[in-house]
Amino acid sequence: MSRTRRSISYCLFFQFACLVPILAFADIPKESPTTGHPASNHGTLQSTAEAPKFGFSLGMGSQSATGNRGSLWQTSFAMYELKLHYWMTPHLALELGGSTASNSYDTTVSNLGHVDTRMVHVGLNAKYYFELQNIASSLGFMSPYVLVGGGSFTKTENSLAMQTQDSDSSLGVTVGAGLKFAVVPRRAFVELEAKLNSVSFKDTNTTRYSAIGLSDMSGQFFNVTGSFLVTL
Repeated sequence: MSRTRRSISYCLFFQFACLVPILAFADIPKESPTTGHPASNHGTLQSTAEAPKFGFSLGMGSQSATGNRGSLWQTSFAMYELKLHYWMTPHLALELGGSTASNSYDTTVSNLGHVDTRMVHVGLNAKYYFELQNIASSLGFMSPYVLVGGGSFTKTENSLAMQTQDSDSSLGVTVGAGLKFAVVPRRAFVELEAKLNSVSFKDTNTTRYSAIGLSDMSGQFFNVTGSFLVTL
């Protein structure tokens, strides 16, 4: 998929994310500006009594690699993710999610030729949301957040020329940050998120690619996603 086609796909995704909740929840009355809670007008954060406890989100983005692995991996395709959310407080949430991402590269090493890679991740993250309403009332519609977590990562590489498949699973740690935008108060949101995944696979210390100047396959995995979140 070319860069242009990927860009068009991402634009359509964000347009869809913004349009669907407006149509679905158009009849929901606006929040009263006299509730007394700082964020009640925008619905990004609510009091414990008002805040929904559960939600789910669908997201799309891309995954790339840093370091030597990033020098080898040449092409990034669309990444998809599904997450379930649980708010313990208006500021602190847990999310259980899964994602799949694809990359590819071409190499003459070991006659591998064109290699397609796929990363599947299942993990649990803790997220803390910050409230901007107290800083500036015009920023009440969005909430920045940070996250930390971990989970299982499974990497599969398929060589089309050699008809071989190499699969490996490992545990890793995730850190990240993002912005949550209220589309419909307390009901629908858009989240923009960047995450860095630190995980070591069995080929991390390989010298297989030293002939092309790569002493190992060290490097982290960087994800950028946009998601549509609905609360229950």
